[in-house]
Amino acid sequence: SLGHAPGMGYVYNLGHAFLYGVLAACWVLCLPREGGWPRLGPREGALVLALSLAFALVDERLQRAVPGRTSSVWDLGTDAAGVLSLLLVVAHVGAERAADAGLLARVAAGLAACAAAAALATWPPVA
Repeated sequence: SLGHAPGMGYVYNLGHAFLYGVLAACWVLCLPREGGWPRLGPREGALVLALSLAFALVDERLQRAVPGRTSSVWDLGTDAAGVLSLLLVVAHVGAERAADAGLLARVAAGLAACAAAAALATWPPVA
């Protein structure tokens, strides 16, 4: 929608998943700590998700005012995928019995979810 090369819309949307993962990491770093690691229980995870999605809603609303930009509920899905992926990884790494295989599985699942959400958000019948 910005007059970019075919496929770049997907790349830009996928970038949102990464950026919202970074935003979630910033929120996580503000959480109380246990043993030096952020406490990330269900309540804290829900708080990080809610704060991140509130920011995403404001961002989507502001995009409507920018010529050439679009706003979509599907974009929120990409943002949420980035946040949830980060939360899954952080929760695993902070667990007492975290294993490399579990970390790899969560990173792979997060990347797949982000890629799928970005594809859905840029798929012409949906976007």
